[in-house]
Amino acid sequence: TNATSYKLAGAGKKWSSLINILSVDLKNEVEKYVRWQDQHNTLIGKLLVYTAYNIIKNEELKFEDYKRDKNNKPFIQDSTLNFNISHSGKTILCAISKYNIQLGIDVEEIKNIDIKGFNNVFHHNEFNGITQTNSNDLFYKYWTRKEAYTKAIGSGITIPLDKIDTTKNMISESNNNYYLKSYKINKYYCSLAYTKKGSKVNWIEIKF
Repeated sequence: TNATSYKLAGAGKKWSSLINILSVDLKNEVEKYVRWQDQHNTLIGKLLVYTAYNIIKNEELKFEDYKRDKNNKPFIQDSTLNFNISHSGKTILCAISKYNIQLGIDVEEIKNIDIKGFNNVFHHNEFNGITQTNSNDLFYKYWTRKEAYTKAIGSGITIPLDKIDTTKNMISESNNNYYLKSYKINKYYCSLAYTKKGSKVNWIEIKF
C-alpha cells in the first residue's frame, strides 16, 4: 500500500467557491442537508471523486457526468472508472477503480457497542466470533464489510444482512466473486469490496 499526501487545489477557498464547482443537481444534493457537518462531508466526498479522477485521468471531471443509477448508486457517465464514497465522523473516503471493477467502501468511527442488540443483523458465524472475542474491532470489521459489499453490488441495505457471511475474504454472488479488505485507521474501521482478485490497492491521503 502506498500512501501519498496531497493538497486539494482550492481547498482553502470559501465554501461558495467550492460548492459552485459542482453541477446544479449535486449542489442541491449537498444543500438538502440541514447540519453543516453533513453538507461538508457530502461536498468533500464529491471533491474527492474530482481529485481522484484528475490523478488517474489527468483531466478534470465534468460534474454533469456524475450520475446515479436506478438504485441510487453513483457513477461517471461514459467512463470505465467506478467509485464509491463513505464518511463517518471527520473521515471521508473515496474508492475509485480504473478498469470498471465493481466496488464499495464503508468507514465507521469505532465506539463502544452493546453487541447483544445486533444478533439479528449478523450471520451466525460473525456473531459467534464477535461474542467469543468480545471485540469492538471485529464488530466494526464485519459491519463495514457488509455495508461495502451491499454498496458494491448496488442494492444498498435491502437484503437480509444476517444472510451475508463476511468472515472470509470473499463472497460469491451469482456469477461474481467479491473480495474483501479491511483496515483499522486510527479510531476508524474501513472495508473495501471489489470484483477483481489481485487488484493493487493504493491509498492516497488528501489533507485539508
